Amino acid sequence: SIDDPSPVAEGDGGTATLTFTVSLDQSDPVNDTNIDYTITGGNEAGSDQITIPSGSTSAEIEVTTNGDTVVEADEAITVTLDNTDNGTIS
Repeated sequence: SIDDPSPVAEGDGGTATLTFTVSLDQSDPVNDTNIDYTITGGNEAGSDQITIPSGSTSAEIEVTTNGDTVVEADEAITVTLDNTDNGTIS
């Protein structure tokens, strides 16, 4: 599963980071768990993979946003878990 982090202020410059925690219900004591994910929104849109090491139950995906002076509505960033080689995505 993946959490829904608290919003961060983008600001007028610099960067801000959203941290999404990906968690397993139960750790695998022998095998790493690799999970493919897709980011939409923000300036890091695209796909990647996160690895939760054997014996662990979580890992983090950090998404960086760039501050700007454009007056705009809140921006939504979504991280979608796509596939895993060890378990079921919920």
